[in-house]
Amino acid sequence: MNRNATENLNDEAAKAPQSFIDGMASEHIQERAELKIDEEFQFLIPAISEEEYLQLEQNILEYGCIDPIVTWENTILDGHNRYKICGQNEIEYKIHPIALDNRVDAIDWIIDHQLGRRNLTDSQKSYLIGKRYNTEKKVAYRPKKADHSDQLITSEKIAQESKVGSATVRRDAKFAAAIDSLKDDAGPEFSKKLLSGEIKLSKKDVIKLAEKPIEEKEALLSEIQNGAKRLSQAEIALQSRIESQNDTFESAGSDIEFAAWSWDVRKLEAPRNTSAPLLEGPEKQRLVYLKSDIFAEGFPVDETEKVLQVMRESPQWIFMVHTERLERLEETDWPFNVLIGCVVDSQDKAEHSWEYFEAIRNVNKFVICDLHKESIVFDGLYAFNWIIIRNPSKVQPEWQRVESILEQARADGLWIYWMPNVTVRPRDYPRRLEQETGSQLEVVATEPAQMAA
Repeated sequence: MNRNATENLNDEAAKAPQSFIDGMASEHIQERAELKIDEEFQFLIPAISEEEYLQLEQNILEYGCIDPIVTWENTILDGHNRYKICGQNEIEYKIHPIALDNRVDAIDWIIDHQLGRRNLTDSQKSYLIGKRYNTEKKVAYRPKKADHSDQLITSEKIAQESKVGSATVRRDAKFAAAIDSLKDDAGPEFSKKLLSGEIKLSKKDVIKLAEKPIEEKEALLSEIQNGAKRLSQAEIALQSRIESQNDTFESAGSDIEFAAWSWDVRKLEAPRNTSAPLLEGPEKQRLVYLKSDIFAEGFPVDETEKVLQVMRESPQWIFMVHTERLERLEETDWPFNVLIGCVVDSQDKAEHSWEYFEAIRNVNKFVICDLHKESIVFDGLYAFNWIIIRNPSKVQPEWQRVESILEQARADGLWIYWMPNVTVRPRDYPRRLEQETGSQLEVVATEPAQMAA
């Protein structure tokens, strides 16, 4: 087949076999007719940009459709955009029917014509060369008992005509087959974006992606369309998403037994994946204690916003948010289903926390008091709604510390939660006192004893 002759079909230099050109010359130029669009043929032609399409439309509206539409058996081979614009604007157009033996010849004609373009991407050029190889190595182009040498001859022939190595042709063939497979799985637009470079994925990754099982392939396609630049990146994102579907809250341990659940905030799907209790059920079953300080130094601000958004979208839970960076509390727009608080284990922290919490309104506030270090006196516990008294130490605090905090909390009307690890209790005993008037019993306060845990 002679592929050296050329013919100008529109404003681009295009390569075409001489027999095809002769076929064009022998046909009449017909007036406007209804033409067929073959999706496989159309896919072989790289899409023009929106700007180029608007310019073409403007030219046709102003000057008419100068270049004819090339067809084979009433099916468009070249001129899809011109045909669309003319149809939408009722503009007359002309056609050049060409005589070809079969569909494979039609595909070859389109590929030859497109390879004459100068603005092809590397992927587009590889696809066209590979597609031509895959088309010509079919049975119609080979003896009935074809062997490896037949394929080698085909690759060498195309390599010479395309001015590349035969190994490159065979690699391009695998790439083209992968693009066609992805076109069937994800639609032509995805594959066109791969070829144009709008979606950047290496040829090796494209081939590997096409070989994946269909369900995994569809999931990876979604990750790539969402911005993954490499197949490995898409696989990591997919694995992370699969794992996140299994993320749930953890049952609260004895150190935070005032809540039913604890939440590792890196597992953003946990509030959605954990079965929520009935709203009329025990309040504790809805309480979720955040394991991390989402305002701590080093905790990314965008991650903090994600956590807050998840809490807003999870009204079935009540979240307990604690932090040491109290200045961040007042500047935050809190969801209604949040308790904010801090841990106080010294007098300095009590005075510091009171200043911040007293100024915060429209959100419930809690304080966790650890009394193992020293006695604590607040300027006013009314800055809080809920006090949790606990003892993280093996040594129990003095009873007077506990009693003082209880009196402050009751005076200010707080909800009080006494954790089981605070085992100290008052234990007063009567003792006999000898006095001049005789013996009598008098209740005398003694040091409190500790109850067994």
